Amino acid sequence: MGVGGIIGRRWRIFKQESLILFYAVQQRDTPVLPKLLIGITLLYLVSPVDAIPDVIPFFGYIDDLLIVPFLMNASFRLLPGHIREAGALQARRQKRRITRLFIIFLIVILLAMTGIFILAWKITGYVMDSW
Repeated sequence: MGVGGIIGRRWRIFKQESLILFYAVQQRDTPVLPKLLIGITLLYLVSPVDAIPDVIPFFGYIDDLLIVPFLMNASFRLLPGHIREAGALQARRQKRRITRLFIIFLIVILLAMTGIFILAWKITGYVMDSW
């Protein structure tokens, strides 16, 4: 198996574990420690404070690419088996819906970015005459 196959397999596992964690947090009988670790992971992901600042090209994102999956995997392993199974069942049931929502989300983001670009272009009146 090549590098692309390994990365693709790990990405699928990461997505599945993320969905299971999403559904596990919503269950009342999920222990506090996994919920706390998931919260810390999300806080670290959105926090401007990083181990390596994101303004440093390439290296700024390495810590996010290593620490966030590590924390998510640790949260996943702390889940009791029955919670994990219930989350996996919910994830399988919602797979098509989540895929549709993700595609819609991407389209909305692209449209918003295009709109912002056009608006900025109209406001600044920038014309590329040199081309």
